[in-house]
Amino acid sequence: MTRVSEDGSIFARSKAAFDLPDGLVYLAGSRFGLMPRSAKERLCRLMMPGGAADLGSERFTADWEDLPGRIGDKIAPLIGVRQGEVTLGETLQLQLFQAISAAVSLYTGPKRTVVLTDTSNSASDLAVMEGIARALGCRLRVIDPTRICYCLCDDVAVLAMSAVNVQTAERRDIATLTRLTHEAGALTVWDLSHAVGALEIDLAGACADFAVGRTEQYLNGGPGAPAFLWASNRFIDRVTPALQGQKADRPSSPDQTAADPHPPRKIDRLRLGTPSLIALTALDAALDLWAGLDLTAISQRAGALGQAFLAEVDAHCPGLTLISPRIAAARGAELIYHHPKAAHLTQSLQAQGVIADCPAPDRLRIGFAPLYNDFSDIDPAVRALEQALATL
Repeated sequence: MTRVSEDGSIFARSKAAFDLPDGLVYLAGSRFGLMPRSAKERLCRLMMPGGAADLGSERFTADWEDLPGRIGDKIAPLIGVRQGEVTLGETLQLQLFQAISAAVSLYTGPKRTVVLTDTSNSASDLAVMEGIARALGCRLRVIDPTRICYCLCDDVAVLAMSAVNVQTAERRDIATLTRLTHEAGALTVWDLSHAVGALEIDLAGACADFAVGRTEQYLNGGPGAPAFLWASNRFIDRVTPALQGQKADRPSSPDQTAADPHPPRKIDRLRLGTPSLIALTALDAALDLWAGLDLTAISQRAGALGQAFLAEVDAHCPGLTLISPRIAAARGAELIYHHPKAAHLTQSLQAQGVIADCPAPDRLRIGFAPLYNDFSDIDPAVRALEQALATL
């Protein structure tokens, strides 16, 4: 196992890949991760005069069209699946629509008509699920997250959940919930947005079915970066998504495959077009930082940073109420606190050079990105928070 340390560690090298202004403490990686220096450099090369002189060439077009698959191959080991099984699309909501509709398409009878989810989902995800239900003639059932295991009834086709509760940062047990869902005769769609790049994920080991995720958070793809989609090879040949792109039923005979330098992947059945070349280029550069990293060390690092911050807040910042689990293994790479003036606290922190997130007017979210946050961020952040509380 890679040693979680400071000097000379993989984390010191990864932090050096980012341009962090002196005096800035960035703790909003759970919303928007920092883009590494290499992404800026890659984009500059693309946009320089002559840098894309062959934009209209056949080779460039083929390489660009295959880029979502090649970038997907870099994401695959971060979520515990094989290369060739992940593709990129425009937004998380579109990928979620594709995944849920594909899962629902595997049920042909009238019995299973429910998409089950919980109240902790983001408003945008719930809105998409409502749209799916209307478009496919299904019913959306939104319940309290503590009742999931009791609501896997015989009318449920799909359980759609976030791997990390976005309201509390509680970590879900993907393997156990997937097993219970399968025992109930349903399929799972996991949203990995708040988990990938911060926690160990093993979708194949959990026998999961579908997964989606944003890349602008811990994967540092930049605001609006493409989202990814994964589907198990157990049934990828049989799915029929509600929206179909030009590669959905592309023929792939042996002769065609031999002549095609970029033969279709099975996951392309769920792919819709090609995202922005600029967005793909930035994300491609950001994902290069993950090559060879130990995901166990990454997860431990995130947990250790959270525990250190939690202890200091307990000692110096009365008035904040922790919503997240206190045990590192039970939560994602973030801590969520309740305070009636959390929005004011966030603004005060920013004025002192500490960037945090305020997902709701009474919620303060501190996200620890293992690639660039370290223990030197803890003390100045807590001192700034203590000062902000004193001014209320």
